[in-house]
Amino acid sequence: MSSRMGVDDCCDTCRRELERCLDVHRSLARLLGMYSSHPLNRIMSFLCTIESAASIRRISRNVGLTHKNTARYLELLLNAGLVEVSYKTVNLKLYEPSDIGRRLRVFFERSWHG
Repeated sequence: MSSRMGVDDCCDTCRRELERCLDVHRSLARLLGMYSSHPLNRIMSFLCTIESAASIRRISRNVGLTHKNTARYLELLLNAGLVEVSYKTVNLKLYEPSDIGRRLRVFFERSWHG
């Protein structure tokens, strides 16, 4: 008996591994889909679809949150490095997604829509 794995054995092993990876991806997509309507995701989605930075007021109006809640969620996104302040004065901050925020958003969109 040969101790080497045959071609068929290798193909079966690869096939099982591929199926396992696909199952993990489907599970992840379902999990992420459950959170697609979460305020953090709504804010990121809005910021990624507009062409310029946005104020808290503009974001609040477009995602259906209060000013206070929007500010709180933006602070979380800032701390996570997913958004950045592109302009700041005493009474105004403009927010836009960071590069990593845009990349993650693309990944999430693909996962949600399979």
